[in-house]
Amino acid sequence: MGGVESRFNGLIVDGNEEEALELWKSRPELQASYKPNVPLKWAPRRDTPLLSASRANMNKIMKELLSHGADPRGRNADGETALHVVCSSARFSSRTNRLRAELLTMLLDRLSPFEQSGRQDGELGNGVTAAEGEPFGVAGEVDPYNLALMDKNRNTPLHLAATSGLLSCVELLLAHNAPLFVYNIAGQTPCEAAGDAKQLIIAKLLESKMVFMSQGSGPEEGKKVVMSRARHRSFYNTETLSKLRADIIHRLATDLQITDFSAQALLMAYSWSDVLVKEAWSEDRAAACEKAGLDQATVAPRDDTNIDHTLSSSLSNVECHICCLTYTPDNMVQVPCSHHFCTDCWKQYLSGQIEQGLGREIRCPEHNCYKIIPNVR
Repeated sequence: MGGVESRFNGLIVDGNEEEALELWKSRPELQASYKPNVPLKWAPRRDTPLLSASRANMNKIMKELLSHGADPRGRNADGETALHVVCSSARFSSRTNRLRAELLTMLLDRLSPFEQSGRQDGELGNGVTAAEGEPFGVAGEVDPYNLALMDKNRNTPLHLAATSGLLSCVELLLAHNAPLFVYNIAGQTPCEAAGDAKQLIIAKLLESKMVFMSQGSGPEEGKKVVMSRARHRSFYNTETLSKLRADIIHRLATDLQITDFSAQALLMAYSWSDVLVKEAWSEDRAAACEKAGLDQATVAPRDDTNIDHTLSSSLSNVECHICCLTYTPDNMVQVPCSHHFCTDCWKQYLSGQIEQGLGREIRCPEHNCYKIIPNVR
């Protein structure tokens, strides 16, 4: 058996996919005893079989290894995982971009359903074992931890895809919430690394994501954006960014047939990834609206989603839900979720939200109501 396994491993290292696949399928005993997460002794950098197959673009062998329990996070002596290898390319071409994106999709699909018991023998390759309680992610999504793994140069897969010009891989990683504010050994974010590598289209994309993600984020995230942009030449001026942001919002609103306001709220809830928004929208529209703080009844285009600054004069006196005092309808404001407040309390609430930097995401002040209020003015 040792001879068959050694031959199979040698074929993988040599990049001979057809012979390796033929041997694998013709020898059931090889499949029964094979450990895909053990490093190959004579492979460069002590690659696992999956890493070696990834280097040679052996998609058929990769599928077999993944279905046999190979862990995409298995590391070699340089700290690389299969994600790092797939996102690295010395040569750029449209074919390479497409092929690497297909391989990355395969790896991401394998990562998404992992649970605590998913790792074979607790091994990650190269003698690295799983830490107790280490997250694996949940079905349907990739744990951001897995996309933040760094090689010996502290590069994440996004760093490598960005500098290699693999635009499709970059878009895939962004759609799965790959971290943007991480620094490699050179002190660069993926955006800065792409700029230095003259991958200007990718650098522009990453910078726009960094800026968009700061909208509605806390002060720490905003500080990271400011610091990062101060360290390198910005690819966008304020006017261009505003136009790009408006275009993304309007395009999503058109595709989903919803209001621009609703599209913006959904994008903010899903890290400004229209891919993630569309996936969530098709799977469970109500859940997507809830995550974005939207009332599903007000999502579709309509003319009555503005704030009513006065209630109908036919109504009797109404109690403010903040100060609990009673006012006449012309001194009240009603928001789309049907809660109402006196004009003084409403103005004070708005001022406080704006001072806290939350002016782009005003939510109803009613207790236990988290609906976003559109068209605040």
